[in-house]
Amino acid sequence: MSKQFFLVFSVTSAIFFNFLLSLYAIVSPFKIDFVKLSGRNKSQRLLFVIKNNLFLYIANCLSQFILSLIISDNIREFLPIKSEGRRRLVERLVLFILVCFSEIGTRLAATKMFSEKLILNKFFLYPAYALTKLFSRLGFFLNHNPEKKIFFNTEKEINLFIKNSVNEKILEPEEARLVKSALHFDDLRVDKYLVP
Repeated sequence: MSKQFFLVFSVTSAIFFNFLLSLYAIVSPFKIDFVKLSGRNKSQRLLFVIKNNLFLYIANCLSQFILSLIISDNIREFLPIKSEGRRRLVERLVLFILVCFSEIGTRLAATKMFSEKLILNKFFLYPAYALTKLFSRLGFFLNHNPEKKIFFNTEKEINLFIKNSVNEKILEPEEARLVKSALHFDDLRVDKYLVP
């Protein structure tokens, strides 16, 4: 009975970790109004997870490796097949189905269910933050600064964003021209235009 529970727990954990990674991998910081978020802790944690998604990915990879070993070791006992060749074939087929479900299925679910409420839900945000914070200690070895800024767009990047928005018909050419002209304001001396 305890081995069945352990197997179910391992599969559920694998699915949860993949869903967590998928959920926070698709978050764009440019689509969230951090000023309006309720609770400074939540917004800081969410921003930390978004900026350091690499470490959440590393945590997920490590957990998937460990859970896959546990699942493959425990699944053998539940296969009532006597032939070793058939048992291996069925075992690999079951593992393939589990991988497809836990990898592809969770990615699809996270994409379809994505919402600001979901990424701010404590049930998802706190484990994501804890894992990201724990593995962010590796940033020293990876030459990664966990406190890096993500809102540092240069004028060139903003112009590229505007051009792509026009190309995708999100902005009209006239709107794009107005936004671009706002970027070209310079400081001018008044005496150049005023006549005494």
